[in-house]
Amino acid sequence: MSKHVLIVDDSLASRNGISRLLKSFGFTTVEVEDGYNAIWLLKQCQKFDLVTLDYHMPRMDGVAVARWIRNQPRLTELPILMITTDTSKVFEAVEIGITEFLGKPIDRESLAMTLNRMMDLSLDSEAP
Repeated sequence: MSKHVLIVDDSLASRNGISRLLKSFGFTTVEVEDGYNAIWLLKQCQKFDLVTLDYHMPRMDGVAVARWIRNQPRLTELPILMITTDTSKVFEAVEIGITEFLGKPIDRESLAMTLNRMMDLSLDSEAP
């Protein structure tokens, strides 16, 4: 059974890259460009096994989305992976309930290790 991931990032290139890596591990992805669209999808009872968030986005940043997720009783356990170029935000990310944090650019090996830790998986970091 495939795991479903919601990718939230204002950069099309970043969304495509993250999606490509996740799909190489067998995940199914849905991509949105901002926090408002992410919240709309999550309100529609879409079932996701993981959310990846960029920190800096227009209209609603990743911190605001993460806070909203953590305030929803049915989503409190949803794993959140923050992926951003702003590595100075790691402590703030942890304080608001981010499960894991990766600095951009990400590679297949670091993503595999992080997902294995977050979701108790056994992903192989070697390219398929």
